[in-house]
Amino acid sequence: MARVRIHHLVAEATSREHARRLVRDITRDIQFRARLRTAYGPYTTGRLAKSIYREVIDVPTGIRGRVGSRLGYAASVNSGAARHKIRPHRPPMLLKFYWRKVGHIVYFTSVNHPGQPGKHYLTDSLAEIARRHRIRYFVTEH
Repeated sequence: MARVRIHHLVAEATSREHARRLVRDITRDIQFRARLRTAYGPYTTGRLAKSIYREVIDVPTGIRGRVGSRLGYAASVNSGAARHKIRPHRPPMLLKFYWRKVGHIVYFTSVNHPGQPGKHYLTDSLAEIARRHRIRYFVTEH
């Protein structure tokens, strides 16, 4: 009768390396798709597309991948924004922005933002890549 001997440390190291490679490839694909979805549009400067990062992290329970942006407005571009008032951080300051309708830079004490639907650049990219790899995923928003 044959005997099988499993070297647990070698098996764990090998499986972690395969998992790390898979997560690295998947996060790279998600990052690429998300950058494509945010690189073009009528009000796009390209800043959001350039800010999309990815990272692969070893955690005690396995390998974790993360794709996102640290820009303050990235979440509202992905998920959308309700109507809201925008004010400067310090009251004596003014808001300064380029207004396409009038064709020049304008200054205001506050602005009523009309709201916007989400582009879902991260969640749609994740769904597309997850379907391709037959992976289940969960989306949580903080």
